[in-house]
Amino acid sequence: MRDNNKTKKQLLQELDEVKQQLLLNEKKYRLLFEKNLDAYAFHQIIIDENNQPIDYVFLEINENFEKFTGLKKEEVIGKRITTIIPGIEKTYTDLIHTYGEVALHGGQKRFDLYFEPWEKWYTVSVYSPEKKYFVVIFEDITESKQAAEKLERQVKRRTRELQDSLEQLRRTQDQLIVQEKLASLGTITAGIAHEIKNPLNFINNYAELCEDFLLECERKIDQHTKDIDSASRKDIAGSFKNLKHSTKVISEHGKRIERIIKSMLLHSGGQQGEWEPTDLNNLLYEYANLSYHGIRAQHFSFSAVIEDDFDDSVGLVDAVPQDLGQVFLNLFNNAFDALLKKLETCGPPFAPKLGLVTQRTNDRVEIRIKDNGIGMPEDVAPQVFLPFYTTKPPGKGTGLGLSISHEIIVQGHRGSIQVKSEEGEYTEFVITLPMTAH
Repeated sequence: MRDNNKTKKQLLQELDEVKQQLLLNEKKYRLLFEKNLDAYAFHQIIIDENNQPIDYVFLEINENFEKFTGLKKEEVIGKRITTIIPGIEKTYTDLIHTYGEVALHGGQKRFDLYFEPWEKWYTVSVYSPEKKYFVVIFEDITESKQAAEKLERQVKRRTRELQDSLEQLRRTQDQLIVQEKLASLGTITAGIAHEIKNPLNFINNYAELCEDFLLECERKIDQHTKDIDSASRKDIAGSFKNLKHSTKVISEHGKRIERIIKSMLLHSGGQQGEWEPTDLNNLLYEYANLSYHGIRAQHFSFSAVIEDDFDDSVGLVDAVPQDLGQVFLNLFNNAFDALLKKLETCGPPFAPKLGLVTQRTNDRVEIRIKDNGIGMPEDVAPQVFLPFYTTKPPGKGTGLGLSISHEIIVQGHRGSIQVKSEEGEYTEFVITLPMTAH
């Protein structure tokens, strides 16, 4: 009997020690659970009649869960997630399904999740201690995610900047190659111009001498009118008239060639032009024909109608003629290029046409240059005056012609230049210039 009491007492003592150990373990577990740096939640999955997860119930949470979510223990324990966050079953169907799969079949999963109701990013770990139950541990990674996204945006922006710089470098390289070619061409042009200038001087000089000789001959014939019959006098008068006309034509065209050569020499030598009274109508006409014959030299079958409606009251305008000539040449070259492209697309029924209009209004003159070529898309027209912007394929244009033209008109001549265009129909450049330089 005494031994049984001793055994019973010893057993109770051992049970008490086990109980104390369990309480100590529970306390340690509770402390670990509550003070875990990650948010911790213990759940039971809710399934429908088809054994599919449709909801889950909160059984326990720790302090960091409250801190990360703003939800208090008394607000969530024993309640369903669909009650706490209405509509979550529709927005986060995959999330409930993932939790249910782990709770019903075991295993564990880990993933990143952006939870819109709390506007937070989390790294989520889920595992099942026993069937129909699961534990969710999640860490708030919003700051690191935002930092990563910011870094990604910076990398993308920097990549775009580097791509733009590389493209700019390629364009600059192409431009330098073109400039080198143009420099060689300028040297050749200057040489040709000088070679032409010498015989041209003889033509102009002898044209003037011919005019003097004709006047002298007329005087001598007048002195001997008595010795010449009326029929002969009429023939001689007709011949003199034809000679005078021919001499005048030679002189006019000789002077025109001289002006063109002067402009070529100024351009090829990179010299600064001087302000002078300029026949604007004539300048437009000359450069339109110069550009037209230039494109016909490359495309023999191409032809276009050049229609001009010049206001005679424009007269002389203060300008730097070779600079305006450069502007006109750029615009005419672009116009004929647009006409050629449309002709290649539409075929012979299309009739290429270039229209030139000048009109004086008080102290300003308006110039309109319009072609019925391919036109420009709506988003292209506002950009045509930007440096290096071109719609031409690589090697066909530097994108500087219209930019330089804009600078010559706006800064050099205190004027304005605008473009109007409709894709497939026309392009029109409108230039306004002051009549006087000051």
